[in-house]
Amino acid sequence: MDKTRKTLQRLRNTVTNISSSFNIKFNKKTKTPQNTQKNSENTLEKPKKSNNSYNTSSSSSLLSVNSVENNHSKSPNIQHTQDTFYNYLDVSVDYKQLIFATHNIRGGFQSKKDNIIKLMVTKKIDFLHICETKERDSNFDIAKSKAHIKYTVPFNNDFCKFFFIINNPDKESTGSGSRLIISEQLHNQLESTVISTQGRYITNIFNFKNNTKIYTHSLYLPSYDVKHVKTYEDIISKLYGELDKQPHKTNHVTLILGDLNLAKLHEIRLSSRVKKKSVDPSRDDIIGNLSNAMGLIIQKYDLVHIGEKFGHKTTPTHYPSDPKKTPSTIDYFFGSKNLCNKITEFDILNTNVNYYSSDHRLVLVSIDHPNANLAKNKKYYSMSRDLPTHDQQYKIKDMDADQWNIFQLEINQKAYISFESYLTDTSFNNHSPQNFVNGRMRKIQEDIEDALKLANVNKYIRGAPKRNEFPLHIRRQFNQLYQLASLKRYLKDKVSVLENKNNFLEVNNNLNQDQQDPIDLKEILDVFNKHWKHKRKWLTKLLRFNNIVPINALPLVLDTVLELDRIISFINQLEGLINKQLTLDRSTWDTEQIKKFINRRDDDIKTNNKRMLNSILERHPRKITLDRIKYTENDEIKFSNDRNKITEITNHHFQNIGSSSSSASKYDPLIGLDDYWKKFYQK
Repeated sequence: MDKTRKTLQRLRNTVTNISSSFNIKFNKKTKTPQNTQKNSENTLEKPKKSNNSYNTSSSSSLLSVNSVENNHSKSPNIQHTQDTFYNYLDVSVDYKQLIFATHNIRGGFQSKKDNIIKLMVTKKIDFLHICETKERDSNFDIAKSKAHIKYTVPFNNDFCKFFFIINNPDKESTGSGSRLIISEQLHNQLESTVISTQGRYITNIFNFKNNTKIYTHSLYLPSYDVKHVKTYEDIISKLYGELDKQPHKTNHVTLILGDLNLAKLHEIRLSSRVKKKSVDPSRDDIIGNLSNAMGLIIQKYDLVHIGEKFGHKTTPTHYPSDPKKTPSTIDYFFGSKNLCNKITEFDILNTNVNYYSSDHRLVLVSIDHPNANLAKNKKYYSMSRDLPTHDQQYKIKDMDADQWNIFQLEINQKAYISFESYLTDTSFNNHSPQNFVNGRMRKIQEDIEDALKLANVNKYIRGAPKRNEFPLHIRRQFNQLYQLASLKRYLKDKVSVLENKNNFLEVNNNLNQDQQDPIDLKEILDVFNKHWKHKRKWLTKLLRFNNIVPINALPLVLDTVLELDRIISFINQLEGLINKQLTLDRSTWDTEQIKKFINRRDDDIKTNNKRMLNSILERHPRKITLDRIKYTENDEIKFSNDRNKITEITNHHFQNIGSSSSSASKYDPLIGLDDYWKKFYQK
């Protein structure tokens, strides 16, 4: 009965706290969320910044805590039950992400607006750059314009209720024009917007927690010909200026997106590791070579073609209406190096099928949300992501006196043969110093592990490594295992419900008596069906990718134990295949990392002696920053915070501190040696 209660409490919690896209509990008109009085009091207040519409993992934890507090007096057992299970949401939910997209819609924004919004809601796009709107406004003033227009979504949805539209029409021609449409959630993080070139260039800065910023440069670059030279030069010059003044910080990332009208821009490649000063162009160099200006900017700032990382290096994005013309790649996403590991998806969509017409394809990227994926999910990381190579690490620092005594007694009892005895031992086929040392080390390691086990020393549980440390394909495998584990747990709970339905009904009725907001077993099963409907497509795609083709398609509804067991068996097969491939990929990646740092240390002998010594001696360099200085000039004590003055005085001090002509500690023959040193020099 305790096991049934735990399983049922986990299922009930899923109904209450699961993402809004599956949550029927709060969509019912007859029921309202808890704390309605508090909600009604705050309806007139300005809404606070929130990320709940991305995925309500943070709110789920809050609701769970509130539920425990409200019902603590009625059911003292609930607190213990809440602490003994995890939500499916904590394990199975996708990481929160921001989706940035760009599209040349080829005019007609007003007639396409509703379908554009529908697309953004369906694909959960937070930032959409639209170019070639063909809108003209001769009275448009960048300085005085009301750039941020609040747009209410004309239909109900669980993603976003409001979008903010930033209009940038052309002043004279109808050949350009651009707009930005930003979701309410992302707009809350907006720090600044600058319309740099009317109709063609908008910059944004989004500010998040932990000093993280995303700099976006939304461009509609015209084709390079005579009539566009002035516009081309203006955009390139301002883009260079914006990139040049951006701070170079670890948490500051750059994203350049838009229609750049350059079919061969993807051929530009230059790694920062081999970049030389001779190919580091200045502003004048770039402006003087406008036909190659965009490529030079990409080289100078070492920007990465994001589509290339996802196998879309040359995938066409423009399909001319004339069938005789060849499709081309002219819509791009370029990002800074520190952005690449935060990107989880790159896709190219055809909007002509279900949304609106254009001769361009919509291009989008998904970026890890800087405010999400916090420590809440990390405690479940080891359930599916911990690798077996870390099983033999022990918490030696936590050993107490008794454990040390047991360990030392066990080790002292061990005896090892000498090298001379080894040479005369005929049980060994090959006698060599190398084999002797290797065998001895293996034996010592085994004895140490046996002694640690005998002393009951706890093993070290590997924490969640930073996802950004791994390459993209390994992070994908981790995410797949992470979701498969939770989905399998959910399916097994459904099996338990079907096999012991009467027991679950009885326990559920008891739980309903202790809580203000009762939950029927039917609601639990309905939420399961909604969750399965969402996961079914993903699981089918994953099976196909791993060359597992079911004889029959995955059912739309799972209502029998036989069907559930069949799905669980597929998940077991997937986990085995993914784990096997993950082990191989991790081993290859680890080897590459080892080689990389070994080669770097070898190179440091010639190129970076300081780093080599710090690495060998395991020293952590410390840096002192002087922002003010006290010094004496003309027998007068002075203070200064001038950087040049500080540098001058500091350099002079360290250059002359040991000089025999200026040191106060130099030897004076009139005074002689100190009494302490005399006895040493007299010998």
